[in-house]
Order: sequence, then C-alpha cells, then structure tokens
Amino acid sequence: MLAEAVGIGSVSYRAATLGEAISLLKSHHPRIATHLFDDAGAQRRHVLLFLNDRDTRWLDNPDEPLADGDRLSIVQAISGG
Repeated sequence: MLAEAVGIGSVSYRAATLGEAISLLKSHHPRIATHLFDDAGAQRRHVLLFLNDRDTRWLDNPDEPLADGDRLSIVQAISGG
C-alpha cells in the first residue's frame, strides 16, 4: 500500500472540512500527495477517497464539514482484463 511504502499507516489531523484535511495531508506528506493528485491539484482518476463510507467524488461540496471521528480512506483503484 502507498502509505506503508512511505512509512505511514495512518495519520490524524484536526480539520474543520474535508478540503482542509486533504490540504494538511498534502503539506505534511508531499510524497503521498504526488500519487494522489496531479500537478494541477486534481485528484488522480485511479485514486479513490472515501469520507467514512461516501465516495468523495460524489459530494456536492469539497469543503464538506467534518465531525470528530470522521475517517478519510485512500483506496488505489485496480482494473484490468
């Protein structure tokens, strides 16, 4: 897994919104960020981010408010034939 490849299994941040949490992740772990986001800052297509059980691609607001205990999961999409 990517996080384990760079020595990180999980991290915890205090953030008010999903966007703030992602910004914290990007700034504290730039090696991971390059695999999750392209040079323009857009989420890469083969990476899935889930806020609890919701795919973040379908959220109406990227600045979705967070509550204590919310969990952001990063999943590498795998496809093939």
